[in-house]
Amino acid sequence: MPIRFDTAGFELVVAAGSDTPTSAVERGATTDSVSELGVAAGLVAAAGFTGAVGQVLMAAEGDQVVVGLGLGDADPTAASVRSRAAAMYRAAAKLDSVSSAMVVESAGAIGAETALQAAIEGVLQASYRYDELKGDPADADALTRVVFQIPDGIDAAAVVARASAISAGVALARDLVNKPGGTLRAVDLAAAASEAASASGAEIEIWDLE
Repeated sequence: MPIRFDTAGFELVVAAGSDTPTSAVERGATTDSVSELGVAAGLVAAAGFTGAVGQVLMAAEGDQVVVGLGLGDADPTAASVRSRAAAMYRAAAKLDSVSSAMVVESAGAIGAETALQAAIEGVLQASYRYDELKGDPADADALTRVVFQIPDGIDAAAVVARASAISAGVALARDLVNKPGGTLRAVDLAAAASEAASASGAEIEIWDLE
């Protein structure tokens, strides 16, 4: 499967501080909140971490690893939450579990369900790999458990299903784009479309030469 992360690995918890220990904890930092990461100031300075968008800081905190992600100064958007979740996945890929409050932190700006959907999509799409033509595909990532704190009142199952369907569509598009030139004929594209329609229950009509 091009998407490596199994949705069964998502844990969505309502109460902050629930008993959900993980190997790593993700913490986002703006340029004004770097000191709130809980990481020694000297280490932050030595790493050159300023909270700028795209920066990543990994540091030990007791038995956990802190995954510090720079958020910049802009308000959260669905795109930025998706990118943040993807960055978290990539940073923690060699660990078995990670937790984050990014959904709760972004809910006020973009809505709780939008924030959760973006976070789920970010993780799933970051786990995508194209190994169809590799004789020895890369080993699966160690990360199999992602815990998101979420606000109460979300239809989480529906959000996860929607995010999974969208991510599967993105993965299919990537698969088709990644195929070497000359290997994706019209009949192959039609077959891929037919398979996707069948899996989703959608109707499809394919025209032949006649």
